[in-house]
Amino acid sequence: GKVAAVKPFLALITDSAGVLNLDWYLNKMKMAGDTAEKDKNRIFINQVKIDSGRFDIVNYLKPESKTRLDLNNLHLSGISCILEDFETGSDTTSFAIYDLGFIDSSGFIVRRMTSDVKISRNSVLFTSAFVSCDSSILNIDHAGISTETTYQDFFNDVRLDVLLDRSLVYLSDLQYFAPFTEGISESLWVSGKVTGTVSELRGRNVDLSWKDHTTLNCDFDFSGLPE
Repeated sequence: GKVAAVKPFLALITDSAGVLNLDWYLNKMKMAGDTAEKDKNRIFINQVKIDSGRFDIVNYLKPESKTRLDLNNLHLSGISCILEDFETGSDTTSFAIYDLGFIDSSGFIVRRMTSDVKISRNSVLFTSAFVSCDSSILNIDHAGISTETTYQDFFNDVRLDVLLDRSLVYLSDLQYFAPFTEGISESLWVSGKVTGTVSELRGRNVDLSWKDHTTLNCDFDFSGLPE
């Protein structure tokens, strides 16, 4: 079947007691039974079209972020996209997303994103992804985020596993995540593998090209980001 959602709004809020509203609802909805019974609750939708949606993440336990884009205080608007082959089971949701666009309250823009997506309880995996931001163009073989605890402390608890094909990165987009790039109007061609948490980030087989004649092939280990 097909589903159309016009101006939908979803808010994930962690209150002062550390309870995420989504977890509370899911716990209330859990059904007793064995795995075979849970498999009967699988849902498949051929296409979901979202127009002019909004999505918020608010965590009242976290202090104000030092980055322009605050991952604990997200306010996305103008969300439009098409989801195809949407399937959800007892512990995994998968779909293909096309023409996703949105803007965050900080000013960060995604003009167009296409990817295959797989979501489980402790991980999210994007494969064969294309992302066009305000200026940057990213070609991503895969990008995974996972945690053994929760997503509440994104910089320290969430692990990244990203393989980036040759992509054009403008520092004007990167400044929303890395304050030290603010005010620098340059662009780089980048490819390579990045793993670890944001606060302890590792890059391997990273190729950087700047302008016409400057290239760098390197590994790196960054500690203490995003400061």
